[in-house]
Amino acid sequence: MDNNKNSKEQFSDSVQKAFVLTVMVIALIFIMAFTMFKDSADVNIYSITVEKTVYNTVPDSDKLNINTASKEELMKLDGIGDTISERIIDYRDEHGAFSSIEEIKNVKGITETVYKRIEQYIKIKEP
Repeated sequence: MDNNKNSKEQFSDSVQKAFVLTVMVIALIFIMAFTMFKDSADVNIYSITVEKTVYNTVPDSDKLNINTASKEELMKLDGIGDTISERIIDYRDEHGAFSSIEEIKNVKGITETVYKRIEQYIKIKEP
């Protein structure tokens, strides 16, 4: 009878270990999946859409005209320092007024990331 009892305990321990191992494997799979897909294009497209919808509410009167802004005014924009503000002014001098706000990406140093941070704060208007 003791042999039968030991056999049941061993079976119970094996089932318990298998259950714990299964739970750990499932948790590991979820962690790996989250890590792999957290920066997927679908997530980024959704977050960009939400940002534009919710946060793009800067009134036109508060936006900076990049065709007439001074170096000091340009430097108030997020990601625009001394060097890039000078490049923006040099670009205007060489090519004339910006015809769209997207054209500012032609200035060396205005990456897509910088552009995304400033696009809602800039405008163009003929001087």
